Amino acid sequence: MPDPARPAVDLELRIHIRTACRLPIGLHPTFRLPQTNGAATIEPGRFDHGRTYPGTVEDGAALFAIDRSFAALDAVPARAGRMIDASRLPFAAGAEELLQLNGIEGEVALANHAEGYRVRLSWQQEHFPSLLLWFSNRGRSAPPWNGRHLALGMEPVCSPFGLGPGTAAADNPIARSGTPTTRDFAAGEVFTTRYRIAAEPL
Repeated sequence: MPDPARPAVDLELRIHIRTACRLPIGLHPTFRLPQTNGAATIEPGRFDHGRTYPGTVEDGAALFAIDRSFAALDAVPARAGRMIDASRLPFAAGAEELLQLNGIEGEVALANHAEGYRVRLSWQQEHFPSLLLWFSNRGRSAPPWNGRHLALGMEPVCSPFGLGPGTAAADNPIARSGTPTTRDFAAGEVFTTRYRIAAEPL
């Protein structure tokens, strides 16, 4: 539903549950990045802690240390042993990476300084207690990407990195930290969640 008063759209997702189950769930908004390195800034809502991916997303395009925690997006452990400001995009180096911010309030923004606007995503925190950040930063060399794809996925999730139902339901580090990674669905339930994408000038 477009907002008639401002540049924004409100979205509603309904899932009709036929069988009782316990599953991870997530949304998949993806946003274009400017071509100039460092010309966009991720502005997350407050979060409890972040985690780096427990493996390699794309061979030859790794940037962050494996399976590490961090407290701020501008100081994320790197594989080279230093810290990386993951809030400023695009990165100078090609990368295909994931970070997850856990216990986050239901809002994140991406400020595009090169083009003079901010896009803001808000969602129901009680449904999606984490935010998965997918950095597609010229790191995927195979066709059709050919090392040119620049995008940021800002994905509200109740899941550990999208690693599947088995890992989500297991005793994983994110669940142990107090952030749920699955949701219980009852047979006959209509699960409804709402989120909003809005734009504003800088």
